[in-house]
Amino acid sequence: MRRFATTAVLFCAGLVFVLAAAESAAARFMRPRWQLGVAAEVYAAESLASARNPSTRVAYLGDSVARQLFPHGSEPGDTVLYLPTNQAIAAAGQFYLLRDLIATHPNLRGVVLMINPLAWANNLNQIYTHDYFCGPFHRPDQIRDVFAVTRNWGLLFTHLGRALLPNLNAANTFLSMDEVRRAPIVRPESGHVVSIVVADVSLEYLRRMHDLASRTGVRLQVLPTPVSDEFTYSDDLGVYDGPIVYLPHHAFVEDGVHLKRPEIPAARAIVATRLGLDRPAPVEARDRGPEVIPVSNAR
Repeated sequence: MRRFATTAVLFCAGLVFVLAAAESAAARFMRPRWQLGVAAEVYAAESLASARNPSTRVAYLGDSVARQLFPHGSEPGDTVLYLPTNQAIAAAGQFYLLRDLIATHPNLRGVVLMINPLAWANNLNQIYTHDYFCGPFHRPDQIRDVFAVTRNWGLLFTHLGRALLPNLNAANTFLSMDEVRRAPIVRPESGHVVSIVVADVSLEYLRRMHDLASRTGVRLQVLPTPVSDEFTYSDDLGVYDGPIVYLPHHAFVEDGVHLKRPEIPAARAIVATRLGLDRPAPVEARDRGPEVIPVSNAR
């Protein structure tokens, strides 16, 4: 028995040493590659949201369609900050970005959150969740809170793994990017009224966002990204603070969610006007196409 215990202790010590060495090597490997890897826009937004900037008065968050309209960066004077990312981080990821923004931008007065109607169904159970959410957001309080909402043990173990070996997991994803699966294109049936599905994670973290904004005196506007006129959405729960903006279906790519690049400037102007946004879009020089991640209807 003593011999077995000694062998087990030595094995565990060796395993910890090997994992620590691999994590250190992965950190050096990933350091210059974060901007090229999966969820690069999320890591970039997280970094900008947590960087103190007293100049910022208004910030934009949102999904990949919002990022098409408002790419990362600031307007002249740094008073307006654009940080839309991807629907794959769900409402939970948007809340954590909002929390960081409020903590590090002392003069922040308004936040605009732009989300596609289909994205509210994300219950942190999509094929992108591990890389897009667990990768960037794995602080102890985040792990605890997400498990309290989802009670998903598989997600919990992934979350813990990302916390313990963040760089090794990120390197594994980076090296297998060619094999990253794409979610199936999900399109509502044309001509039918579609009720917006709001998952438990969306309900809980949307409530937290409103509570946090109210406590800190920040005006939070939850607005829809533009959608194709092929579909009609019904906001039965009143998640949006503004009307849904419909654009001609020819302005969208095959998934019916993301805009074609040539249509982006016109769409941006229409959205700003119809939703009463205080500021125009970022300068054209900052336009760049986001990584297109079709919205999944996984439940």
